[in-house]
Amino acid sequence: MMVNTLAYVSLIILFFMALWYITKFVLLPIFMFIIRILFRKEFAQLEKDRQDSVEKLRSMGIKVTSGDKTSGSNYTSIR
Repeated sequence: MMVNTLAYVSLIILFFMALWYITKFVLLPIFMFIIRILFRKEFAQLEKDRQDSVEKLRSMGIKVTSGDKTSGSNYTSIR
């Protein structure tokens, strides 16, 4: 009886681990891709607004650094 219970618990854990990895590595990238397609114009406008803000800050003499776009890190730091 104890062995069966441990086997069922381990199967449940494996099921949820598989569900987590499928969600993280399959479903989330698909959703991100769909969202990028659906909101393409909004993302472009946000990027344009960000660039305008960076240029305004730089024209005021404030140092602004941006993240590397190839690594996916799109942060903006103001110092």
